[in-house]
Amino acid sequence: MDDDPAGTGRERFFLTRAEAIRAVCIDLQRYPSQPLLLGQLVRTLWDENAVHSHDGHGKGFWVRRPGDRKSRFIPGEALPARITAYLGRSEISLETLARVCGCVFQTSARTGDSADGTVRGIWVDTGMDRFRCLRCGECCRRLDYHRELTRADYLYWRKIGRGDILQRVRVVRRGGKIAGYRIWVDPETGSLEDVCPWLRHESEKNRYTCRIHDVRPRICRQYPGTRKHARMTGCSAFRKRP
Repeated sequence: MDDDPAGTGRERFFLTRAEAIRAVCIDLQRYPSQPLLLGQLVRTLWDENAVHSHDGHGKGFWVRRPGDRKSRFIPGEALPARITAYLGRSEISLETLARVCGCVFQTSARTGDSADGTVRGIWVDTGMDRFRCLRCGECCRRLDYHRELTRADYLYWRKIGRGDILQRVRVVRRGGKIAGYRIWVDPETGSLEDVCPWLRHESEKNRYTCRIHDVRPRICRQYPGTRKHARMTGCSAFRKRP
């Protein structure tokens, strides 16, 4: 995460063109049911007059893309793959890509130079300026992080001698080489735990604490990363309150 060079005090991150396209594609795959967003992207990328349809053709959009003589119908379920493919092969302007990022991440995004001034790309506001963890434990109890351990996490735990943590890590090997890791593993059965074993419930305060908080893996340190990801994954810090 980088500081915004404009000095707004907001938490922002910088993406190159390739990184921005990859992040958008991951979002469309991660959260498949986003009809309003798909409509925004269709109008931003292809046709500002695209019509959302609920007729005999099903749910989707009538779109006249650049070069088309007639409008064509694109089913809603096909749009994420179509948009992903289009972004991968097109040469849309960086300004248009910034608008796409703003739509996808539900925040402000603008073009600019990287912090060191060497690369032109997109600054995206995380929307996390006022985030405060409520220690509800939702992320630790509900989300699937089994495949998200990094090599750096694993090596660090080895370096500091945390055998208690490492016994709950499965090393995945292919062709004799390490291909990845799995967390968290029951050391007796070898099966993956349904809930993080390091989570402790403080019943008197009705909150949760992490027993390895100071050395928790990167995926936990970074969560939720953006306001949208927090909302889409049930983080109570951004739930609407009466």
